[in-house]
Amino acid sequence: MTKIRKLACVLTKYSYGQKDYGLSPEYNAIYKPLKKKFKNLKLYNSLKSKNINKNNLDLINFCKKNKPDFLFFSVYNFEFYLETLNYLRKKLGIKLINWSSDDSWRFDQHSKIISNHFDVMVTTSSDAYNYYKKNNKKSILTSWGCPDDWFKIPKKSAKCQRDIIFIGQKYFDREKIVKHLRKTFKVDCYGRGWENKSLKDNQVPNFLRNSKISLNFSKSRGNKKQTKARVFEICGSGSLCVSENSPELRSFYSNSEVISFDNTKQLIYIIRNYLKNSAQRDKVVFKANKKTKKKYSYSEIQNCIIFKIKKFKFTEKKNQIIKKTLLSLFIKYIFLFFMRITYNILIIFIKKKLVIKIVRRFFFELEWRMRGEKTYTKLGACNAFFNSF
Repeated sequence: MTKIRKLACVLTKYSYGQKDYGLSPEYNAIYKPLKKKFKNLKLYNSLKSKNINKNNLDLINFCKKNKPDFLFFSVYNFEFYLETLNYLRKKLGIKLINWSSDDSWRFDQHSKIISNHFDVMVTTSSDAYNYYKKNNKKSILTSWGCPDDWFKIPKKSAKCQRDIIFIGQKYFDREKIVKHLRKTFKVDCYGRGWENKSLKDNQVPNFLRNSKISLNFSKSRGNKKQTKARVFEICGSGSLCVSENSPELRSFYSNSEVISFDNTKQLIYIIRNYLKNSAQRDKVVFKANKKTKKKYSYSEIQNCIIFKIKKFKFTEKKNQIIKKTLLSLFIKYIFLFFMRITYNILIIFIKKKLVIKIVRRFFFELEWRMRGEKTYTKLGACNAFFNSF
């Protein structure tokens, strides 16, 4: 069995690297439970610097100083060059693990491309896991969960302060659905874009617990649906989870533990039923809470991941060669040229923050399709362009 003598985490401490947004899901899911198991666990805050070059050099220096034998990543986007990952593996002899939590929608554009530069890929997508297995890649299939300190004994319906709550961003079709619900029910929404600001990390479990019904929406980019962390957080905090259906939801909870819907009409019927039948609501809540505490606490999930990693046999492998050619450099600068022109035109009419978002999304979608793994290297155009902001 492989020994893990010294482990370190490489992930963003705060959501999107912004302290105002509170602790990131990855910090709650990976670092906090592993800190209980590995007392000497170190954290490299992966989005602490907007300068990508500095970020990579700082990570290398962090590893030279702390000398971990395993690094547990949760790569967000462009923050680390593939050349850096190769250096950590080859020169420093570190085994690299990556938690890819959004594989339901970004497997092809991200995890699949960078996976050859990691020793183990941890995924929440069964499709991604099957791909790795088929291609002889060490992989672990897991799920999101609930932070250990969020677990509460549920309140009965009669003692809850509010009927319905939704915590999350105002995007996709969420506004439309909530607007329709508000014709009949009182729905309190918290998060970016809603009338109530985002809750702090330590506020979320209490707000959920004091709500009879907590909503979860499953849509992600490209209209794909995924089983989000919020499902587990709602159940662990002690509220009734009413969730939009997703392909893997029933792999975790039965229909007597999490109530699912496919459309707004069905959602209205479900809400009306469970607000009227408090005893039925309470029965579902307590059952889901018990299961979540037993199977889906982050301590339990990370214990399973570490156990499986220890069972892997790691052999010396050659690093993936990233060829730097005149053609690849030429393509990079062609991309940069058109990105700069697009940016300069749009900035005349649109605010800078939105321009950056538009240009980045458009050219990233082009680059990963045309250039594959070079998107995530020093030859990448998107990371070079946005390193200047």
